[in-house]
Parts: sequence; structure tokens; C-alpha cells
Amino acid sequence: MPSARSSFAASRKTNIGGRTWKTGAADFDGDGRIDLVVGTAPASVSILSGDGRGNFRRSSAAVAVGRGPWNVAVGDLNRDGKPDVVTTSGEGNSVSVLLAR
Repeated sequence: MPSARSSFAASRKTNIGGRTWKTGAADFDGDGRIDLVVGTAPASVSILSGDGRGNFRRSSAAVAVGRGPWNVAVGDLNRDGKPDVVTTSGEGNSVSVLLAR
């Protein structure tokens, strides 16, 4: 059986204004393209909108969460068909749940 080969284009950098930790991926804005959610120091998450070609831009103001959002998870927590975000705060000993609107 032939093996699948992958190749990658050169990396692209997007400045989001702070040190980052974990990243999650989902279609947060409903346009059919994958977007990113990133935990950012000291205590926020940011959404980066994807254009479907590997480019991402910051799409909204950062949302405050517990200090040190070291982990980010994405899932439809309330079964409304929209991706929600959960972060754990490594420095604030808390969990933040962000439900999509």
C-alpha cells in the first residue's frame, strides 16, 4: 500500500499581542473555514479568523479568562451547533467556559 506524503508551505506569523499557550481549531464565525482560538498571556483568549488558505487574522477583541490560560479545548458544550471554548487557568486555579452566541 503506498504511503501518503505530506508537504508544508512556509510558515506564516500572526502577531496577537502576547505570549501564547495552547490553540484550538473550529469554525467560530460560521463561514465554513477553520479559525483558531489561542490562550494569550496574561489572561485572555483570542480568535483568529481563517481565510481557507492558511492565513489567519485577529478577528475580535481578546476575551478575559483566568490568569495563565495554559489549555484551550473546543466543543459544542450546550448542543446548539456552535463551537464553545473552555480554558484552564494554570496561575489562577480556575476554569473558564465561553459559550458561543
